[in-house]
Amino acid sequence: MSGGITRIAPESIISELSNWSLEAGSGYNDGWTRQHYQNQLDRIFSHIDKMRMSKEEREIAEEKAKWVCTECEKSTFETDHDYLVSPTMHLGCQLKLDGND
Repeated sequence: MSGGITRIAPESIISELSNWSLEAGSGYNDGWTRQHYQNQLDRIFSHIDKMRMSKEEREIAEEKAKWVCTECEKSTFETDHDYLVSPTMHLGCQLKLDGND
């Protein structure tokens, strides 16, 4: 059946994830192979985390992802507005850029 949904038993999924985890941690694989399996695990866990979130939690997480300082790459979401130049720049980072640190 072409283009259909493939159903995989939970036991098979768990077994496959266990294999990926072993491959990601194995010292016998080259760095690329270990990283490939770790990236696959990270993607799966990220999707699982999103599935467990409520709609409100997903919206907040999406909004938080937009609030990151372009200079230091740290979150600006929880920073008081008095210490921000914009949602993507801390006041301290801007002062350093301007040479006023």
